[in-house]
Amino acid sequence: MDLAPFLNKWLHLLSIIFVLGGVFYQRFVAMPILRTGELADTDWARSLARRWGLISAFLWLVILATGFVNFHFVAAHVNSAYSAVLGMKILLALVMFFLAMAISHPVPFLGGLRQQPARVLTILILLGIVVVGISAYLNLSRISGAGLRRAPAAMPSVSAPQALPTAR
Repeated sequence: MDLAPFLNKWLHLLSIIFVLGGVFYQRFVAMPILRTGELADTDWARSLARRWGLISAFLWLVILATGFVNFHFVAAHVNSAYSAVLGMKILLALVMFFLAMAISHPVPFLGGLRQQPARVLTILILLGIVVVGISAYLNLSRISGAGLRRAPAAMPSVSAPQALPTAR
């Protein structure tokens, strides 16, 4: 096994695990506490959101970079069906990245998303579940060989043509 693809895949998986875990924690632990308690509009809450925004941005950069490197490692070995499903996974990951950045960083034209953090976090969790499922499918299709390119069939052997009979 080559070390570079292994380390890249490992870093990719760790990063997405951390992002999804952080999103899950935000949605089901931090938000309910911050929404109902006296901590909702404090420097501590803003500091927490800012810190998560920085960590999330860094992790997403790692996810996207390692994801494209992973694609480079497998692209020559997979078939078009695999590539199509991978394209869907990449598109969903880019939507997740956009949503994560929209709620983590103050971008004026995305203010509407920042007003609905619970909904956006729930969508992120659901998209994450779908992306992880697609990843599992892709990995299993490579392991089983269904996602791999087929080697071209060998040319049937052709015997040398026989000499035509000559007229006497």
